[in-house]
Amino acid sequence: MIKIAWLRFVIVAAALLGIQTATAKTVNTVYSKKNVDYTKDTFLIIGAGASGLTAARTLLSAKVPSQNIIIVESEKNAGGKVSSTIVDGLPFEMGAQMIIPGNYKVIENLRDEFGMKTTPLQRGFFFDIENGEVTPTLTKDEVPKFIEQRDRYLKYYSEVWHQNSPDSPYRLLDADGLIKVHPDLDKSWPQFVKDNDFEILEKVFISLLGGSGFEYDDFNPRHAARIVRALRPDLIDNLLVKGRPVEIFEGEGFQGLWKAVANKLALAGVQIRYNHRVERIIPKSSGGQTDVQVRSGDVRKILKTDHVIYTANTKYLPQMVKKSKQLGYEVFKNATDSDYRAFLVKVAGISSLNAKSGSIAIKPYIQPITDSQGQSAFIIGKPVLLVKPYVQSDIVVIYAHGSKSISNVEIEKEISLMFDRLGGIATILMSSNWAYRPKFRGNELSSIKTAMKLQGRGGIWFMGEIFSFGGVQEVYENAEAFTTMLLSNKL
Repeated sequence: MIKIAWLRFVIVAAALLGIQTATAKTVNTVYSKKNVDYTKDTFLIIGAGASGLTAARTLLSAKVPSQNIIIVESEKNAGGKVSSTIVDGLPFEMGAQMIIPGNYKVIENLRDEFGMKTTPLQRGFFFDIENGEVTPTLTKDEVPKFIEQRDRYLKYYSEVWHQNSPDSPYRLLDADGLIKVHPDLDKSWPQFVKDNDFEILEKVFISLLGGSGFEYDDFNPRHAARIVRALRPDLIDNLLVKGRPVEIFEGEGFQGLWKAVANKLALAGVQIRYNHRVERIIPKSSGGQTDVQVRSGDVRKILKTDHVIYTANTKYLPQMVKKSKQLGYEVFKNATDSDYRAFLVKVAGISSLNAKSGSIAIKPYIQPITDSQGQSAFIIGKPVLLVKPYVQSDIVVIYAHGSKSISNVEIEKEISLMFDRLGGIATILMSSNWAYRPKFRGNELSSIKTAMKLQGRGGIWFMGEIFSFGGVQEVYENAEAFTTMLLSNKL
């Protein structure tokens, strides 16, 4: 049975309640939803990341002819937000990087299917830029206090917390009615922490937030439960008490897994066109096909298809899709994401890192601050996370939150200065920008309901990370669920 995430509840609830939005009402009816006939319809998937490749695998499993499936990808390789680079024969992750054993079952199954291996990586440390010391996130004395605070925190979500249910609606954490569970949930996060004596819980959340690409200024007690799964009793016991590590991929890295998935799809007859950037989607009117204009180098071409499955960043849909306003795509103008930067750095002269490997949050930049407008935020442009995958290597990956006004060169200077003050030397080898954790501003649940009503109009379907609050595991599950529902005309 497919594990359909919280979207099952959203879709069913919307149908039962007969929810209509102003956006949905104004959609031009000429762009109606066409039923899917998987035996003869053609599918063009935009994006060869986890969502796009999963959609293609699901289509093949449902007996869609492989010649009817095309994937177009703007990059030269599959992987999407997973980006691995090889240095001295070792893989370093410039994007999504690790899996939690037992919590990433689908990814572990894929790893085993393609004969890949993972290696342990310790997590739960702070790197202090004042003295260069690496210390545990929690001391032994703090662990029992943290567990008490976490259990107390979870009581606020008792109405939606069902730990043993794979389809638990606890992921519906932005539902308006959830505020009624406890009045504190509508407070600011710093005030919530202060009023409820959650300082140690905050300490762990901060290390997870910065390392996971969340932005503190977009955080409140309701949003905090998005990462509650990372604080489940079994994971706390593994990561903080027993010290069991997360895992990273060997060989070609995490991206190597998705390359293997893509290669298997290609061998099955699925066309995958790399270095093809989608410039325009021209939706079909009733009975017609959708035109997708793509560009590869200086060559432009039009690809015709019955159905477009869009798995790239949805914030680009309003400008990419012709007649987007008539389709109701104005809702996607409300989509945003985290500006996350990754830097591959060779570090010398820092003794605390010499014999250490792990995922390490950087103090004090990981800590929240308050800006002149009273908004709490991480220090933008400063390094927040350092990942040193291998004891034997002096190369690390450093992550930072960025903004439109901050260049990578500026962040590189901050990284160099950080190590220089400690008597070390940092050499920047490469950098990478990626849009991480896309989301709707404001009332997310309302926007998601509106977006879901637009599925299939003009032959365009969309899925991906914006409909998932989790990592690669949940992205995979949601893409599988979306595609299955699409094929059965239930999406």
